[in-house]
Amino acid sequence: MGEPEIGFRIEDPIVLGGIVALLFWLCSEGLLQLLGFRQPKAERRDSLWWYCCHVPALYGALVFSLLDATLLHWTTVGTALGSVRWVGVALVAVGIIIRLVSRLALGKQFSVHVQTTPGHRLITTGIYRFIRHPLYLGLICLLLGFPLCFGSVAGLACGLVVAATVLHRIRTEEAALAGWFPDEYRQYQARTHKFIPAWTKAQTAMIIGAVLLLAAGIATIAVKENAAHRHEAWREKFDLSVLDPVPPQVSILPSIHSRMHWDGSRNGKALGLGQSVPDLLMFAYGVRQAQLIPTVPVPSGKFDFIASLTTGIEANQEALRQEIKKKFGLIARYETIKTNVLVLTVQSRNAAGLKPTAGQLSGSWWHFWYDYYSVHDQSISTLVGYLEHSLGTVVIDQTGLTDNFDIDFEWDSTPESLKEVLVDQLGLKLTPARKAVTFAIVDKADGQK
Repeated sequence: MGEPEIGFRIEDPIVLGGIVALLFWLCSEGLLQLLGFRQPKAERRDSLWWYCCHVPALYGALVFSLLDATLLHWTTVGTALGSVRWVGVALVAVGIIIRLVSRLALGKQFSVHVQTTPGHRLITTGIYRFIRHPLYLGLICLLLGFPLCFGSVAGLACGLVVAATVLHRIRTEEAALAGWFPDEYRQYQARTHKFIPAWTKAQTAMIIGAVLLLAAGIATIAVKENAAHRHEAWREKFDLSVLDPVPPQVSILPSIHSRMHWDGSRNGKALGLGQSVPDLLMFAYGVRQAQLIPTVPVPSGKFDFIASLTTGIEANQEALRQEIKKKFGLIARYETIKTNVLVLTVQSRNAAGLKPTAGQLSGSWWHFWYDYYSVHDQSISTLVGYLEHSLGTVVIDQTGLTDNFDIDFEWDSTPESLKEVLVDQLGLKLTPARKAVTFAIVDKADGQK
């Protein structure tokens, strides 16, 4: 069990790359403004609707996509359709490049307003030699690319709406340019297109064919990925009830959660979110952290796992061992070693801090840190695990307590304080002893380097 996810998730490499790209684009556009790549203000300019409506909508769509992917998770597709999200990465890269090349080509002729100033000239060189509105093409790529990159369905819908306003803006701008440069702009329009270069029919057919092949490939991969993720509802939130309807399976996948660490079992099946490799090993081999002895480096990272075979907990543990061996190249062997331990016993009955769960709250939970422990409807084994983690040694439970309890205490982070709290509040005592303990010795599997 553990704490629910409450915050920012940027472990997804596509989301992280999108954030970096968004910051780079905003900073590069701002830097060009500071360097003077813009027109001076004119006395007569277009109306303020572009600022009052379009600009907030533009940045709102991008910011919402980012928040949806990292904090809200309202309309995100998670790890599904990863290939389609990589299309978003490509659109973002193309969009940023086109925007920067266009800004450099315009130089001091750039303006966010539809305006003309003394010395204004029509730019028909550089990328403008091929298309008339590369800045807007780049913007549309970004409006579609960032939501795809972040996997935000609502963000993509917002991007499409804003892209429609860009098309209206283009009509307004072309009408103004035709008025300022009547003959020159008419000739320019005749030899260029708005967004796509004026290719020959053969070139156009080749491009369309390549795009169709790419789209077909992406659609095929997306369908396969979506099928692969159709049984992964168990990963979205920690809910042991999903273990009943989910098809029998044993799987370990990179976690989609950054601040979640939950695990539990139900009817011989198990589920864990945000688990480390040692966590996986502890469940698979039925030991606690103090009984796990790695002899080789253990991979870092967080993982989600499910073990939902219908043949019992032992079968699920064995299947998870095989999955750990296949995925990480790790196995463990049991070895009994006589070692120093702490034995937990009952010193006084009916202690005020050891309260049997009365059922006044629904569900069980625990929450603890290095200096406090608070649980509801938990067995003594949960406390034993906490003591082992806090004191760094094996704890043997000889209390004989089989009920579940509500326990809540604080201590000052020293072993002496923890032992005093156990006696004073819970009526439990830790006694040093030397006992034979079964450990799980973790090593590389045969043939693994």
